[in-house]
Amino acid sequence: MLQLLRHRQRAQRESGWHQLQPAPGDAAQQCWNLLESLRGGHQRWHLSRERQLSLCAQAQPLRLLDDVTGNPAYCTAHERSYADLSGDLASNTVARYNFITPNLCDDMHDSCSPTNDAIKQGDSWLQSKLPAILSSTAYKNGGAVFITWDEGEGSDGPIGMIVLSPYARGNGYSNALHYTHSSTLRTLEEIYGVSPLLGAAANATDLRDLFTTFP
Repeated sequence: MLQLLRHRQRAQRESGWHQLQPAPGDAAQQCWNLLESLRGGHQRWHLSRERQLSLCAQAQPLRLLDDVTGNPAYCTAHERSYADLSGDLASNTVARYNFITPNLCDDMHDSCSPTNDAIKQGDSWLQSKLPAILSSTAYKNGGAVFITWDEGEGSDGPIGMIVLSPYARGNGYSNALHYTHSSTLRTLEEIYGVSPLLGAAANATDLRDLFTTFP
């Protein structure tokens, strides 16, 4: 998945909500989550899909969040096709937070013809889609792209992530800090100025060390 962030707003808003807890058996639960924090902070968000099936009905993590799936009009209002995202990028009307999910071939989940090479499929998709994002005004004006995987190869880690931003340290910078998915969540909440920190994000190390300017 890709998560595209627009530049930060000066005014930061806080809203107090419940923490997101694991959903036993993948059942939808009524719990607070990042999307509702953004909603409470009046931050516009979109979910962009490449696949034909509706994200509102099928995709993780949305199907775990009944505050979204239980309100079809609300979910549909924030759902976009990838073609819509391309138009938003070109016209500089992209939302502040954009959750982008490729189809099962392009997200490296399945091996598909003609290459039958899941990794090459994902690389080719990024090669074709990232230039439009990286050349957009939204990205150049302090945006960031988080390219995230949800699992490791045969284990729970290490799990890959690539972060692109005009504010990234770059130049081969590295550190020895331990990061988790909760580090990404904490970073997003800090960028958008929403609270409280959800679940394990409350004790996670954020990604500020990877940026020259934060938040």
